[in-house]
Amino acid sequence: MITKGLQIQKMARFLMDPDGSLTFHLHNLYPPIRLDWLPVASKAIRLANEGRWDEAIQYPNGLERTVGFTIKGLSLETFLDN
Repeated sequence: MITKGLQIQKMARFLMDPDGSLTFHLHNLYPPIRLDWLPVASKAIRLANEGRWDEAIQYPNGLERTVGFTIKGLSLETFLDN
């Protein structure tokens, strides 16, 4: 049996990892976003931080949308550097 303290430490390590916090975020949206969108979200954050808001990103469902649309649609604003 894992104690609460160990569970909290495990969750803290998970949330401190960039992919872990992004996974947690996508899972907690309503409706939850499938994890095959994790690379899309990561790429959108990277490109937005580089100022490439109008660049197209290919979605897992075959659609293409801009970085700006993706950031707003997945509520990723808190993951941006600025």
